[in-house]
Amino acid sequence: MSQNFSRLRRYMLAPSSNSPYSSNDGLEMRGAIWQLLRYAADRKGGTERDVWRALVNSRSIGAANFGAVLGDLVPLVRDWTVAQFVDDIGLNPPAKYTNLSWNFRSVMPAVSNQQFPLATSQLIDGTPLSLSIVGGGAAYVRFGIAANAVATIAASASGVPLSSNIDFVLMRTQ
Repeated sequence: MSQNFSRLRRYMLAPSSNSPYSSNDGLEMRGAIWQLLRYAADRKGGTERDVWRALVNSRSIGAANFGAVLGDLVPLVRDWTVAQFVDDIGLNPPAKYTNLSWNFRSVMPAVSNQQFPLATSQLIDGTPLSLSIVGGGAAYVRFGIAANAVATIAASASGVPLSSNIDFVLMRTQ
């Protein structure tokens, strides 16, 4: 298991430039897919042995195999990326944003210099934040708004509206 956690750590250090379904078969991708498969199997429920057998004994491969056994890849990846940040942070999020098998916030510091390694960026009032995200990747942005204040967040790609393939999830943490 330590190798899986080490690979996951590498992914978490740069989630915007890595993906669980990247064409680059690096250690980061392997860590991400390990955690995503665990997350999706927990969400599916049923007998674990049956889930893993269905994946291994399928005649299909890749996303088709994943979808046939575990469900639609895109919404599962979106929910999994949210779970990476909000699970076990003390918020009591909806069940779809939790990892049932592991408390990664308590385990990951043991393999990551006593810190939870998920990379986040800080959005500072009035200062544009430039992010680059690969397909299946995620960016975690933190920001605060003063009491009784209003804020607007706008996103574009070089001044052009973003693709409809990009999802934004806003989670209040305080």
